[in-house]
Amino acid sequence: MEGNSGGGGGGGGGSSGGGGGGGADVELLCKTLQVEHKLFYFDLKENPRGRYLKISEKTSATRSTIIVPFSGISWFLDLFNYYVNSEDQELFSKELQLDTKVFYFDIGENRRGRFLKVSEASVSRNRSTIIVPAGSSRDEGWAAFRNILAEINEASRLFLLPNQQNSESSERLLSDDVGAGFISGHNTQPATSSELNVDRSVDLPAQMKLGTWGSPK
Repeated sequence: MEGNSGGGGGGGGGSSGGGGGGGADVELLCKTLQVEHKLFYFDLKENPRGRYLKISEKTSATRSTIIVPFSGISWFLDLFNYYVNSEDQELFSKELQLDTKVFYFDIGENRRGRFLKVSEASVSRNRSTIIVPAGSSRDEGWAAFRNILAEINEASRLFLLPNQQNSESSERLLSDDVGAGFISGHNTQPATSSELNVDRSVDLPAQMKLGTWGSPK
């Protein structure tokens, strides 16, 4: 179940990277999504430092929030597309670096079923994690989450200023599972599914390159 929300996700934000809490924040767009017993709030906001997407997970007992820089919305969409569309045996953990943050995407499973754990790590706030269930039917939860990201990504284009349309200041890094080298992307086009699931036995496209360092979780 999903729909628009006027109240926003609130709570647990904190300051970081592309945005965070603060009285000067302006809400541009808000969405809500229910997956099983959880509610997810998606708040696209703006403050003097820029725009950002706050994603909050709320259960009856807990609330957790991650802050996604504006430039990372399309990358989150690409990654959720990867997890929704790939076969189970092809799913791997991923890492995405945006500005001063690293986001970790990890697949897990418990008695309730599969889930995707998305963690944000940065020097400016404590590590924060949201957990997205796959859903009661095949990838229902992930697909619904992906659809909300697609709506926000499309709507965010309306909020771009002219000088933002042709430039992106943040370097985005994406890796395969633990121990793999980072893949550094300097182009502004979203990654393709083949780039997200890199086979290191073949040459990478010219605009992508393997870094010489890894980042263990």
